[in-house]
Amino acid sequence: MRIVSLLVGALFWLLLLLSPLLLMLALSFVTSLLTLGGEVTLTNWPLVLVSSLAVSLPVAVVITEWVRRRYGVIALFGRLLHQPELTTPPDNRQG
Repeated sequence: MRIVSLLVGALFWLLLLLSPLLLMLALSFVTSLLTLGGEVTLTNWPLVLVSSLAVSLPVAVVITEWVRRRYGVIALFGRLLHQPELTTPPDNRQG
């Protein structure tokens, strides 16, 4: 059971890591498109990808570790999934 818990925790940690990482990668590509132009960005997309990963990966790890230490990964996903707006049907809601 402990192995399953560790695997679920690792999977949730990776999912939590992807959120800021993908957001920062998208922002770097948009910034590259706006500053360099479309032709330069399309021809140099591997360089843009590697340089943005080099900057955004450590930041994403720091954010993910902060969330893990403050809330706990499994507890955070439990909180997110146990919202009354998501779990109760519309006709049974109060208020």
